[in-house]
Amino acid sequence: MRSNTGGMASHRIKSEPVGGHDHLVSVTGGEADVEFTVRAMPSSLEALGFEAAREHDVVAATVDFLIRRQGAEDLPGFVDLDDACAAYEDLPVELARQLR
Repeated sequence: MRSNTGGMASHRIKSEPVGGHDHLVSVTGGEADVEFTVRAMPSSLEALGFEAAREHDVVAATVDFLIRRQGAEDLPGFVDLDDACAAYEDLPVELARQLR
């Protein structure tokens, strides 16, 4: 299990692989503690220019980005990386900025 405080000092983000390319993410320290699943398929990572070995880093950076945009309490129970990139056009640019 890894943790990332990300860009928001008030949130603690933990994620762990739970099978396939799904990650159980726990966010604590905000208004409410939340858990949800993030899926990052190899094809999604490749489309963003990342190797599969960076999967966890991409998931953590995506969660940090989403929390800054809409808050952890408002995230759905399941987040697909492709869907997040489609909903937020600046997400791929932010991932590249943070992770390269």
